[in-house]
Amino acid sequence: MIKMRNISKLLKELATDWKNNNFFRAKIKLTIYYSTIIFFVVLGYSILLHSLFTVHIRVRAENKNISFLTDVKNDFLEGTKNGLLDIIFLLDTISIFFSVVLGYYFAKKTINPLEESYLKQKRIISDMAHELKLPLSVVKTGIQSLSIKETVNIEDYEDLNEDIITEVDRLSNMINDILFLEKTENMLDISFRNINLSELLKKEIDFMKNYAKDFYIDIKTNIAEHIYISGDEQSIKKMIDNLIKNAVDYNKSGGSVFVDLDREGSYAKLCITDDGIGIPSSDIKKIFERFYKVDSSRSMYKGGSGLGLSIVKDIVEKHHGSISVNSIENEGSKFTVLIPIV
Repeated sequence: MIKMRNISKLLKELATDWKNNNFFRAKIKLTIYYSTIIFFVVLGYSILLHSLFTVHIRVRAENKNISFLTDVKNDFLEGTKNGLLDIIFLLDTISIFFSVVLGYYFAKKTINPLEESYLKQKRIISDMAHELKLPLSVVKTGIQSLSIKETVNIEDYEDLNEDIITEVDRLSNMINDILFLEKTENMLDISFRNINLSELLKKEIDFMKNYAKDFYIDIKTNIAEHIYISGDEQSIKKMIDNLIKNAVDYNKSGGSVFVDLDREGSYAKLCITDDGIGIPSSDIKKIFERFYKVDSSRSMYKGGSGLGLSIVKDIVEKHHGSISVNSIENEGSKFTVLIPIV
């Protein structure tokens, strides 16, 4: 009874998938297509094998001058042919089963990348819509609140202007991050060449120090000289800026950020450490997901889009490297990037 219920449930799920899931229908159609091709190939091979084997047996019987009576010889040949047919039928039955299995396997291999890409884009669009709602709502609410007031003073306009600028900057940064992700995903405008990572890192740190000063954060460095990698300079700059910015945003006022660059085997090892608020253990596995943000109430910066670390991970992987993070809540975090040296 339980098995029947399970079978009934499975059939209902398959029917639902067939009705609502275009990718499932495509897999089934491709399975039929691939299975049909495999079946006809096996069938043609079986017919050819049977014909050749029958002719071969007959020719050998005649060449060997087998002294059977005609009826006996015919019975022998007919029995051999029938036995061969039985074997071929059995093998074809097994082949049909495996052709369906192989057909579904190849169909999944064909459709799955398309399905994953579609679901990924759908999730991104959904996340974008959710993220865009907040700044637009803030702007709209501020304007509406001013329009319903009987008297509006200059302070109200100044506050509204500041809020609108903040939210517009947030929207602008988010759009720029999304466009950058799209560019790196499709490898657009990315040109790899030898980069002096040591010098590039020093320049970006000097640039980010002004940002860190606004939050009273000190950036300390220990950078080995003449470390070269093959990469896209703009992408590497973006990676460095995002990692340092993240270390500043989730730090404490008066805290420090430590930037270390050295060689580790055939890799350039970049470590960015802060003594800030740290990351809860439950969030560590999710921080590289797009639009995922650690509790923003604990950070000094409120305008993040949740794309910074996702961009960093994407850049590192495009440069055949890896990134890892170690963090203790309320003590700080350490991001380690490894990129091959040239």
